[in-house]
Amino acid sequence: MSLQVSIREGESQESLLRRFQRMVQISGILREVKAHRHFVSKRDAARIKIKNSARRRRRQGNTAAATLSTSDKRIPRSKPCLAFLFIPA
Repeated sequence: MSLQVSIREGESQESLLRRFQRMVQISGILREVKAHRHFVSKRDAARIKIKNSARRRRRQGNTAAATLSTSDKRIPRSKPCLAFLFIPA
Protein backbone atom coordinates (compact mmCIF):
# COMPACT_ATOMS: atom_id res chain seq x y z
CA MET A 1 0.00 0.00 0.00
CA SER A 2 1.45 3.32 -1.00
CA LEU A 3 0.30 6.79 -0.17
CA GLN A 4 0.85 9.73 -2.46
CA VAL A 5 0.45 13.29 -1.34
CA SER A 6 1.05 16.03 -3.85
CA ILE A 7 1.53 19.62 -2.87
CA ARG A 8 -1.42 21.88 -3.54
CA GLU A 9 -1.09 25.34 -4.97
CA GLY A 10 -0.15 27.78 -2.22
CA GLU A 11 0.21 25.02 0.38
CA SER A 12 3.08 25.20 2.86
CA GLN A 13 5.35 22.26 3.55
CA GLU A 14 4.09 22.05 7.14
CA SER A 15 0.49 21.58 6.02
CA LEU A 16 1.62 19.03 3.42
CA LEU A 17 3.44 17.09 6.13
CA ARG A 18 0.41 17.28 8.46
CA ARG A 19 -1.85 16.03 5.66
CA PHE A 20 0.51 13.14 4.95
CA GLN A 21 0.71 12.20 8.65
CA ARG A 22 -3.08 12.27 8.90
CA MET A 23 -3.38 9.99 5.86
CA VAL A 24 -0.86 7.54 7.36
CA GLN A 25 -2.78 7.56 10.66
CA ILE A 26 -6.15 6.99 8.97
CA SER A 27 -4.88 4.21 6.70
CA GLY A 28 -3.42 2.28 9.67
CA ILE A 29 -0.04 1.63 8.09
CA LEU A 30 1.93 2.25 11.28
CA ARG A 31 -0.39 0.06 13.35
CA GLU A 32 0.08 -2.79 10.89
CA VAL A 33 3.87 -2.36 10.82
CA LYS A 34 4.05 -2.39 14.62
CA ALA A 35 1.86 -5.49 14.74
CA HIS A 36 4.16 -7.35 12.35
CA ARG A 37 7.40 -6.18 13.97
CA HIS A 38 7.86 -9.55 15.70
CA PHE A 39 6.47 -13.00 14.99
CA VAL A 40 3.53 -13.86 17.25
CA SER A 41 2.27 -17.44 17.35
CA LYS A 42 -1.46 -18.16 17.21
CA ARG A 43 -1.46 -19.14 20.87
CA ASP A 44 0.24 -15.92 21.91
CA ALA A 45 -2.09 -13.90 19.70
CA ALA A 46 -5.11 -15.51 21.37
CA ARG A 47 -3.65 -14.84 24.81
CA ILE A 48 -3.02 -11.18 23.93
CA LYS A 49 -6.54 -10.88 22.54
CA ILE A 50 -8.05 -12.27 25.77
CA LYS A 51 -5.87 -9.98 27.88
CA ASN A 52 -6.87 -6.91 25.86
CA SER A 53 -10.57 -7.77 25.99
CA ALA A 54 -10.39 -8.21 29.77
CA ARG A 55 -8.66 -4.86 30.07
CA ARG A 56 -11.31 -3.25 27.85
CA ARG A 57 -14.11 -4.76 29.99
CA ARG A 58 -12.41 -3.52 33.16
CA ARG A 59 -12.22 -0.03 31.74
CA GLN A 60 -15.91 -0.15 30.84
CA GLY A 61 -16.76 -0.98 34.43
CA ASN A 62 -17.78 -4.62 34.02
CA THR A 63 -15.43 -5.95 36.70
CA ALA A 64 -17.22 -9.27 37.19
CA ALA A 65 -16.60 -10.38 33.62
CA ALA A 66 -13.05 -9.06 33.61
CA THR A 67 -11.99 -10.99 36.70
CA LEU A 68 -12.33 -14.36 34.97
CA SER A 69 -8.91 -15.39 33.77
CA THR A 70 -8.22 -17.67 30.84
CA SER A 71 -7.71 -20.72 33.06
CA ASP A 72 -10.74 -20.03 35.29
CA LYS A 73 -13.80 -20.04 33.05
CA ARG A 74 -15.88 -22.17 35.40
CA ILE A 75 -19.29 -20.99 36.43
CA PRO A 76 -19.27 -20.32 40.17
CA ARG A 77 -21.63 -22.67 41.99
CA SER A 78 -23.41 -22.09 45.23
CA LYS A 79 -23.23 -24.56 48.09
CA PRO A 80 -25.63 -27.47 47.68
CA CYS A 81 -28.81 -27.37 49.69
CA LEU A 82 -28.87 -30.25 52.16
CA ALA A 83 -32.55 -29.86 53.11
CA PHE A 84 -33.67 -32.61 50.75
CA LEU A 85 -31.20 -35.08 52.34
CA PHE A 86 -32.87 -34.86 55.74
CA ILE A 87 -34.78 -38.07 56.38
CA PRO A 88 -36.88 -38.06 59.57
CA ALA A 89 -36.47 -41.22 61.65
